[in-house]
Amino acid sequence: MLVPSISNPFFTALVEQVEHQLAGADLNLFLCDSQSDVDVEARRLRSLTQGSVDGILVSPVDEVDSKSALARAMEIAPVVLLDRCVAGIDTDWVGLDDTHAMTLIAEHVAGLGARTVSFVTSIMGSSSARDRLDSARVACARFGLELAEELIFDGEFTLRWGVTAADLLLRRETLPDAIICSDDLIAIGLVGRLTSRGVRVGTDVAVTGFDDIEYAALNAPALTTLRQPLSQIAAEAVRLLQERIRATDHPTTRFALRGELVLRESTEVFSPEWRRRAQQQK
Repeated sequence: MLVPSISNPFFTALVEQVEHQLAGADLNLFLCDSQSDVDVEARRLRSLTQGSVDGILVSPVDEVDSKSALARAMEIAPVVLLDRCVAGIDTDWVGLDDTHAMTLIAEHVAGLGARTVSFVTSIMGSSSARDRLDSARVACARFGLELAEELIFDGEFTLRWGVTAADLLLRRETLPDAIICSDDLIAIGLVGRLTSRGVRVGTDVAVTGFDDIEYAALNAPALTTLRQPLSQIAAEAVRLLQERIRATDHPTTRFALRGELVLRESTEVFSPEWRRRAQQQK
């Protein structure tokens, strides 16, 4: 299995679920970290295909630049993609239904009475992050939320970027009503910085994350987030890989699984202004 970063809690949890599924199928896991670098990814894929692996599960670094290395690997071993996909690669993929996920988040934020929204993300070649941004634009428009281009911030999937994004928002004359983050690490860093600057997250502004990593529930305030169905994603990926190992001409399959919105304190908005807006919208 090859993932962009084993230090990211989302991929750590995904690897754990995959290993459980592989153990049940009497298969062993060799884990590689591509360090979010397409050149490292290509070297890892060459190494794996020169060994004795039966198949490879990959969450690719870049939806375009990962293509050539993946295509070479697919000539030697069965490959199934997880979470992220690559344009022009005809192989199985399992991941999240980002359109459904962003619809859940936007509907919840609009139900709080929010009118203006910021979106903090890290596209950087990630197909899933790009899908989330595109889906967020559509969902916000559907529920009457204003998502201005100047309130879309693109950085990286780290706590540090969340802090930086918070600083960028704090420089503005007013904060948006809600901040949607495409990753929990970003959201946790952002919430920490806002809180340290006197902003009451969950009262002055609503913040949502994405993935429901373990730290999301432990954050202060606890983070409202989109929980990914990791056990299902892992089970489907392993099943598809086994089918491809048995029959390389198996039809290509794409599974987009639905997540669940987990409500916590970071969107418990109680200020009089928010209540007034909610009443007006009713």
